Amino acid sequence: MRRILVAIIVVMCASTARAAPEFPTSQLAWARALARPEYKGQDPCARSKGICVEAGFQPMAAALVHFDVDSTRIRSAHNAALDELGQALRDQLSDAVLLIQGHADSTGPRAYNQALSERRARAVRDFLIERFALDPVRLQVEGKGEDVPIASNRTAAGRQLNRRVVFVRVGTVIR
Repeated sequence: MRRILVAIIVVMCASTARAAPEFPTSQLAWARALARPEYKGQDPCARSKGICVEAGFQPMAAALVHFDVDSTRIRSAHNAALDELGQALRDQLSDAVLLIQGHADSTGPRAYNQALSERRARAVRDFLIERFALDPVRLQVEGKGEDVPIASNRTAAGRQLNRRVVFVRVGTVIR
């Protein structure tokens, strides 16, 4: 009976945890991780103006941006990684539209974690806009709360991985 219970717990943890996303550390790595695909034939955005959303195309990358407990202030240790992303958004990814998804661990009430993940994603968005003069239209925000873990919330290391920000390329600005 005990073995069955352990097996069920392992399967449940495996089914709720997602594969760890890529964690770029340089401007070039960010550009590669969030690059638009090269099309053979007709580019779906070729005749568009404004923001083109490409169906089925959502490359993503994550940043382990840690915050103090119950805070939306980005720790200065993470400025370098965000600076690399900001530079890439000004240079190689100057046409990218990103969705910034905030994530939380499962410590605390679910509703609180949802709101906290949204505020933290907004803090990262504001950091990038202020520091790199990016167009706010290019950076959308979404809080995922504790619902999309990439590691177990039973350990400190797992909870730390789950407190992250994910960047998803959701479109392209066509000028």
